[in-house]
Amino acid sequence: MKNYNRAATGLLVVLLAVSILFIGTIPALAEIGINVGDNYPEPWRSGGGTPYYKDGIFQFNYDSWGYAVQNCTSWVAWALHDRNGFETPRGLGNASTWGIKAKENYKVDNTPAVGAVAWWPSGEFGHVAWVKSVNRDGTVTIEEYNYNWSGRYNRRDIQANSVQYIHFKDIPEFIYTKINGGAEITGYTGNGGAVKIPRKLDGLTVTSIGNNAFNGYRNTHSDEPTGTVTSIGNNAVIITSIAIPDGVTSIGDAAFAYCRNLTTMFILSEVTSVGRMAFYGCSGLENIVFFSPDTSIYDEEYTIPATTNIIGWPWSTASDYAAKYGRTFEDFISKFVKSLLKK
Repeated sequence: MKNYNRAATGLLVVLLAVSILFIGTIPALAEIGINVGDNYPEPWRSGGGTPYYKDGIFQFNYDSWGYAVQNCTSWVAWALHDRNGFETPRGLGNASTWGIKAKENYKVDNTPAVGAVAWWPSGEFGHVAWVKSVNRDGTVTIEEYNYNWSGRYNRRDIQANSVQYIHFKDIPEFIYTKINGGAEITGYTGNGGAVKIPRKLDGLTVTSIGNNAFNGYRNTHSDEPTGTVTSIGNNAVIITSIAIPDGVTSIGDAAFAYCRNLTTMFILSEVTSVGRMAFYGCSGLENIVFFSPDTSIYDEEYTIPATTNIIGWPWSTASDYAAKYGRTFEDFISKFVKSLLKK
């Protein structure tokens, strides 16, 4: 791509005026939960946990934490190990006594949280399940084994206020890894709504949104993006609308692919490149606005959908892309002049 004169970027008033024409609700990112499913390991999952009758009583095989396999307690111990990075204490007994014994060292209350243990103390055996998500309709999604004595995996939604919760080591709202002295968000477990991406996590500045960080989440809404994110990884988010935060320097390959509810995208001037198939499959994307005349747009027809209206500077990389691939293009100056004539 050629280098364009950046003098146009000095027309700040034009930029502000155009942004007012388009910005309604700002960003979107989120839902609630971890998408893993039944990864209970063999041989526990099949056969290894089948109870057998001996000496007048049922006998079970046991897992690494001392709980009978294919039972709810064994599944929850596995889920806590696999998802939460927590090793369940031995000796909690049947599910009916888990909360009673856990109270000695852990919080047990009526507040749901992703990664908490849903606890039913009633009956001789009781029941426990792992909380996958906390939903905005007042339910929680749980994952469990041996529901209705099936000895198998099950997932269902229940009323959040119908059970108690054991908080061994809940999963934080934003999951991240340390990278180059900063924090890269790799997952989100919050309860949706207006999500604010934090500037810092545990003292580390958030510098990037990693691959698949928000992928698979629904009903995302974020109206105060941080100003310190520097990159958005491949397949990062599924959203309805988003304004790229100040400080983002690149958008990765397929970063927003198949975000079918995405309607408007603002590519701020700090963004230097848009990767391959970045908006592929975004069938609802009506407008994409490029604030820099020099942003490198991956030279392929699938980068921006055919039905998307591209808005940017005349004689820019955005106008070049639109012309090459037959996209509708509107330039800032013409749009600003038209808005003045309407007044």
